[in-house]
Amino acid sequence: MEREVLAVDSEFNQVLQNDSCRLQQLQCYTSAPGHPFNRFFWGNKKSLSDAMEKGINLRDRILKLYNDHYYGGSMKLVVIGGETLEVLESWVLELFSNVKKGLLVKPEPRLDIPVWEAGKLYWLEAVKDVHILDLSWTLPSLRKDYLKKAEDYLAHLLGHGKMVFCVGNSST
Repeated sequence: MEREVLAVDSEFNQVLQNDSCRLQQLQCYTSAPGHPFNRFFWGNKKSLSDAMEKGINLRDRILKLYNDHYYGGSMKLVVIGGETLEVLESWVLELFSNVKKGLLVKPEPRLDIPVWEAGKLYWLEAVKDVHILDLSWTLPSLRKDYLKKAEDYLAHLLGHGKMVFCVGNSST
């Protein structure tokens, strides 16, 4: 278990200087208690050691997570290759036939808890010499309408350079 704890700590230390990861952690930390986004996101040697000192058996928790979620119904597999279909199929059977079968995962019910309290402004000092404005708002679930690609439409409207155009025109 110590080797895995050290691996987690190594990954944690690698992303300490990554502005995107730091922003993601800030978003999790400031999200509403009880919302899935507020769950534990990053860990390090100290957080895992503290959990073990509180009597939490990390190995049992990891095995439970594996047994509860690591099965065919919760996964997708895409195979791309230049080999024949027969060869690709034989590889898939060889490599993935031991993945336990399971029912299709049902999505978690949508919570009525907003992710964040509206109107909040947070400043996060960047590690690198960058300036980023990150605007976040909650959209209704797009799962049933995913083929319409509403998020792509929004991204196009708000894409690079378009916000400056909108803001610039609003003052004239």
